[in-house]
Formats: sequence, structure tokens, C-alpha cells
Amino acid sequence: VEQVLSSYIHIRQAVVTAQEVHGAKVLVAYYAPVAVTDKSELKSWLQQKLPEYMVPAYFVEMEDIPLTSSGKANRKALPPVSGDDMIRSEYVAPVTPMEFQLVAIWQEVLGVTGIGVTDSFFELGGHSLKATQLIAAYYRTFRFRPKLQELFEHTTVQSHIALIHNREGEVYERIAPAAAADGYPLSSAQEMVWTLSQVKDGLIAYNIPTVSPAEPDFDPAAFKRALAGLIDRHEILRTVFRADAEGIPHQYVLDSHALNYVIEEVDIRQAADPHQHIYHAIFENDLYRSFDLQNGPLFRITLFHTSQGYYIYYLVHHIITDGISAEVAARDIRALYQKERLGTGAPLPQLDIQYKDFAVWEKDQILQGHYDAHRKYWIQHLSGEIPPVDLPAARKRPAVKTHHGRYLSTYLPKALTAQLYDFTKKHNGSLFMTLLAAWNALLYRYTGQSDIILGAPYAGRVHPDLENQIGCYINTLSIRNQVNGEGSFLSLYDQVKQHTLEAFQYQMYPFSQLVRDLKVRKDISRSNVLFDIMIALQNFEGKVEAPDKSEEELNSIVDLGMRYAKFDMEISLYERGDYIMFRLKYNSDVYDYDLIAGLMQHFKQFSSAMLADPGQAIDSVDFLTAAEKEQLLQGFNDTAVTYAPGKTVLDL
Repeated sequence: VEQVLSSYIHIRQAVVTAQEVHGAKVLVAYYAPVAVTDKSELKSWLQQKLPEYMVPAYFVEMEDIPLTSSGKANRKALPPVSGDDMIRSEYVAPVTPMEFQLVAIWQEVLGVTGIGVTDSFFELGGHSLKATQLIAAYYRTFRFRPKLQELFEHTTVQSHIALIHNREGEVYERIAPAAAADGYPLSSAQEMVWTLSQVKDGLIAYNIPTVSPAEPDFDPAAFKRALAGLIDRHEILRTVFRADAEGIPHQYVLDSHALNYVIEEVDIRQAADPHQHIYHAIFENDLYRSFDLQNGPLFRITLFHTSQGYYIYYLVHHIITDGISAEVAARDIRALYQKERLGTGAPLPQLDIQYKDFAVWEKDQILQGHYDAHRKYWIQHLSGEIPPVDLPAARKRPAVKTHHGRYLSTYLPKALTAQLYDFTKKHNGSLFMTLLAAWNALLYRYTGQSDIILGAPYAGRVHPDLENQIGCYINTLSIRNQVNGEGSFLSLYDQVKQHTLEAFQYQMYPFSQLVRDLKVRKDISRSNVLFDIMIALQNFEGKVEAPDKSEEELNSIVDLGMRYAKFDMEISLYERGDYIMFRLKYNSDVYDYDLIAGLMQHFKQFSSAMLADPGQAIDSVDFLTAAEKEQLLQGFNDTAVTYAPGKTVLDL
């Protein structure tokens, strides 16, 4: 891209970098012109020279490109991009009060300024999670809750005004605090985790670890005071779970002083390899220690003191947290730490409710029939026989479900990552939809099975009052698709997009309740009754940079060691700079390493070949390497055997 950009007649220096801007991965062009250069004309010229996914989204004009002492472009010294650097449609300013109000909402959700009424939500960095936040903001402001599919079909401020005007509003009802009681019901998400935690090793399988370096000059005493403030602020952190005489679990909120927690400090400043020491302490020891759900606490925290500074390690049980909650907790404890250490910092948002209030509210919503349409959709979507997905494995599945597993990691290369983003943008979808469609196609090629159900976690924060809360809100969606091998990836993608948008629209019906309603016979050898493979795009973290990867890193599968596996396979994808980090946890009693490592490599090869020509039949996608073809055509057919002449079959 740099080479083509540098060949433009009015440019003397150019650098192109891949960056994450407002949650979206984009190419950014930095250039020093020799004459006045129109950015729109420059982009149009590049579109004639390059495929769409290689055309930068931002163009930053500079007097000179900063250089290192060796004369190379100093990429670290390049300035951050701004809204003015994006080549958008012609800016149309808001005029009416409604337009100004919607622009303000968009700017808050997207973190972008200078939004015009004809700008596209998704071109400005919107994705499914941002769209869900926008729906919550509309519900709170206009008593209007659009379908997610409508946001994919109507992408500008102008079109959203039309949506709002043409739709009857809903009464915005806040979640009310629950009446005081000794104990409270579990939410549907908690019920699912509770149930799965009762089986052998199930409790440990829902331990969630996090470790990160502390800031320089870290103050452990201030951190401990901040943590006490966090526990006071969020009741869920001091909640325990106990079953009554009939075996029905309830949650109980303890007073802060009744929670017996300890922050452990470990001094490893003299350790030869502190990182290895931390890894061993977590992934070969603490991760496999269970929590006491009845008495708590349901978190453990360790401060590792190394010669380079402190590392903070958290282990939290899933019944009190989820991915977004981890981000909320991190934000809150940073603010509380700043206040304890420096006496400064903006106040945290007021919490009018706590997690127990949500649990009671959710039960009322189900009893009052608010989710009946959601239930109807899922009953129809999952009617008939539920098809298990079994890869061609050498191992025999254990008669009873186990949790023994391993965790593998690799990266999707820049070119494939760019292909995925480009395809997604061209077809007005989300990156998750593209990845989900690709996995459906690959699993079809592996198994020959056309009817495929994959599980997908969804944020579950269906009400604006849950925005700043910590707790287990996540819901699980069972997304079912039919793959036609004679059809193209384009047609499969359209189906997956439609089914995914429908799943998001009807996401409020709890998974645990759905399982009961379907009355599907439980197979104790499997993860659950609906699916054995979970896929997730983890994009709630915001901006996460990543250094360039070598060819060796991109081509290797790194074994991260033993883990407890909740499913046959758990596929996790993370946006990292201009790559996608790809991790896969699998049950090692069901599948072996060679099969899963090969599957991960095949996903890269298959997706790249398929996206290069998405109109070809899925059955026709050629994704095997030359070595694999040689093995199939020659190696497995090399059956010649040398034997002594003059012998009969009986002699031999």
C-alpha cells in the first residue's frame, strides 16, 4: 500500500499503518505532499489501484514524515488520527433539535466528534456491541427500542430520525429496587452457572483469571483501600449462594465486614524468571482451586512483586461476573485507586440498583409474559432433532462428560484479517457474522453435516440501567444454520446474517429457561443439550494494540497448557492491532492435539481461499496445502510391499 501511495504524483513521502480507531481496525495513511492534495481524489485514485480492503480509511497530511536516526520512518512518532482525517461523505451538519440530539448520542456511543447526519454508523466504527448500546440510549431517551436488524439496514442519523418518527414509543420503566428480603432468586444466567457448577469439576471450569501489570510506583495500600471501596459499591462482590431445604439456590448479600477476603502479596523480586513463576502460580495451581459458593468470597487477588514492578492477579467465579463486568470493575477500581492515592478523579456514576434487583426484575419480566415473543422464536428455530457436531476424531467420546482440556493460540495474518474486515464492510454486517459463517462452512467441510448449531455468548444487558453494573448478565444464543455445499459463501453469509440478527433481536429469553422448555433429552457425555461448540468475538475491551508478528509466529500453534474445558471446543477471537488473535480451548478426552491444531491452520487457509472468491461453491474451496495433497494422493496410497519371490500367500 505504501509503495502505491508513494507513486502518486503529488506525494513525496508516505507511511501506512494499521490501527484501531474507535473500536474498528482500519488502515491509516500518513503522507507529505509536494502540492495541495485533495484527500477524496487521492482515495479515489487508490481505489483504482488497490483492492478495497487495502484502501486506507484515514488520510493524515503532514509536512514531513518523522524519521529515526537510521533514516527509516518513525512509526511511533506518528500523530493519532482525528475525525477530520476520515474520508466521509460530504459533511451535512445537524439542523433540527432532533438531529442535534441524535448526533450527541452517536458521539457519546462511538467516541467520535464532528458527526454529520449522512455519516454511516458502521463506517464510524460501530459494531454489534456499539449498536446494542445505541439501542439502550434510544430506549432511555425516546422510549423507542429499534431492532438490531433495523440499525444494519438504516445506518445514518437521518434514517434513524425516520425510524423514530414512524414507530410507537414504549414506556421507559426503570428497574426498581427489590423489596428487602433475607435471600433473593438467582438470575437465569446464574442458574445456568450454578447448575453446571454442581457436576464434577464444573465449579472449577467457571473460574476466570486475569493478570496485568500495575502502573509504575504502584501503592499496594491505596489499592487495598480502593478494592474495599469497590466491594462496598457492588453488592455482587459480597454475594454468596446457598440452596434451601428443597434444593433451590438463592443469593445472599453479606455486609462488607462479614466478607472474609485477603489480598495475598508474593515477593518474587529475586526470582530468576518472574513471569514463569507467575504463570506456574496461576495456571498450574490457583486456577484449579475451587471457590466456596456458600460462604465466599468468590474472588481471589494476589499482588506479585517483581524487580520490574507489581503484577495484579484476579481470579473470579463466573457466577458473579462476565466480560463486560471485568471492564466495569477495572474502570471503577482505577478511579477509586486514583482517589485513594492522589485525592483526585471524577466521581463514579451513581448506582440506583444492584444485581439482586436485576434478578428479581428478570423473573417478573418472564412471569408477566414480556418475553413470550422471544420464547416463540427460539422454540421454532430449534424445533425438530438437535444435531450434534462431531469432528472425525480418533478418540471415543467418554460416556460421562469430562472437563479435561488444553488451550491453543495463534494469529490470523494481516492479509486474512483485512479480507475479513473488507468482506464485512461490503456486505453491511459485523465481523462476528463473517467469522460465524466461515466456521459453519469449515465445520460442514470437516463433517459433511449441513445442519449446524453453534453457541454464542451475548452481553445480556438488555436494559439501560445495567450499564455500570457488575454481575453475570451474559446470555447464550444457539444459532442454527443450514450449509449448502453447492451454494456460495455469499449465500451462506446472507443466511447467517439473518439468523444472527434474529438471535440478537430475541436475545432476552434466558438460555436456561429455553433448555427446560425444549424438553430435549440430556446426553451426559456432552456439554449441553443444544451445542458442543461455542464461538465468541471478544470486542468489549476497546483498543488493544499488538506488535508486528513474524512469519514463524503466524504459522505456529502455541500450546498454552492445560485448562478446564466447558465444551468440546470453545473458539475465541480477539481484535489485536491489524491481526486477529485466535484461541481455541478443547476437551482433550474428545479430540487430540493434531486434529485441533490442524483445524486451526485449516481455518486460516479455508477462510483466505473462500474470501478470495466468495462466489464459488463451498464444496469447491481448495484449502489444503501442497504437502497435505501429497499425503492424501501419494502417501496414503503408497501400499507397495517388498516380499521374497517364490512364496505363496500362505507362506507369507
